[in-house]
Amino acid sequence: MLDGKVLFLPKRYNYLYNLDRQSLFKKQPVNESYENQMIIHFAGHAKPWHSWVQQWPVVQEYTALQRQTPWKNVPVVQPKGRRISTRQPVRRVWKADMEI
Repeated sequence: MLDGKVLFLPKRYNYLYNLDRQSLFKKQPVNESYENQMIIHFAGHAKPWHSWVQQWPVVQEYTALQRQTPWKNVPVVQPKGRRISTRQPVRRVWKADMEI
């Protein structure tokens, strides 16, 4: 149906940038340069509008550009809490208490 009518755009029009890779862990892979990209898709859990990534250079550039848009007054998203799985440790403690 679309034979010969599809135009595949270069990668720079849907460039995936993973902020999760900017973590403090040394063995994380490094993102490619984003400077010449047309559209940056922030993939992964962390997004540039999250408060906990505001110190990262790429996010500071994002924020500088955001200030030139209608969304300039939208505040960053604050964390709602950590999702910590406590099910296993609680089961272990409960089981240990039952055996005493």
